[in-house]
Amino acid sequence: MTDKYSDHLPSFKDSEEEGEVRGYRRFTDWVDEGYAKAGRKESRPFVRMAALLIMIFFLGYGSSRPQALKKAIVGEKHPRIALPIRVSVEAPGEWNEANVRSAIATVQPKAAACLQGWSDLSTNDDGAVVAEVVLNPTGPEEAALYDQSVAVPQGVGDCLAESLGSVSWPLPQTQQSVIFPIVGGP
Repeated sequence: MTDKYSDHLPSFKDSEEEGEVRGYRRFTDWVDEGYAKAGRKESRPFVRMAALLIMIFFLGYGSSRPQALKKAIVGEKHPRIALPIRVSVEAPGEWNEANVRSAIATVQPKAAACLQGWSDLSTNDDGAVVAEVVLNPTGPEEAALYDQSVAVPQGVGDCLAESLGSVSWPLPQTQQSVIFPIVGGP
C-alpha cells in the first residue's frame, strides 16, 4: 500500500531497529538524566509533583480543622480540663490583635484571683497556669485550663467562668483559639 504517508512510516528491517522504532531508544536519555553525576538516582518530576500535592492536601486538611490539629500536636502531654464560660452582654469588638490583648489583660487579674486558695492547682514546666478560650463568629464556645491533674472545684470553676465571661471577646470570622497564661508566663 502506497500513499502520501507511507514514506514517513518506519521500516522494520531487523530486531534492533524495531526496538528503536517502538520507543525503547526514546527513553534512554530520560533514564540517563535520572542519575546524578555522582551515580545516585535523582527523583523524577512526577515524584516531586506527587509529594507537593500530598503536602498541599495535608496543609489544607490541617487548616480546615485547626482544633483537631492542635489537639493532635498537644496530645496527652498537656491535659485539658473544660470550664464553663458565660457570655458578656457587651457588643463584641473587631477581631484584631489589640482587642484580643486588651481582653486578655482585663481577664488575667480576675482569673488569677479565682485561683487563690486552690491547693491542688498545678502549673506547667514554665510555672504558669494556662487558659484557653475558643471563640467562633457567634461568641465564646468553650474555655479550658491546661496541665491540671485534678478536676476544677465548683467554686473555682464558677469564678473562672464569671471572669472569662466578664469581657466582651472579639469575634473572629472562623473558629479561633486564644491561649494565654493566667498566672506566670510571659
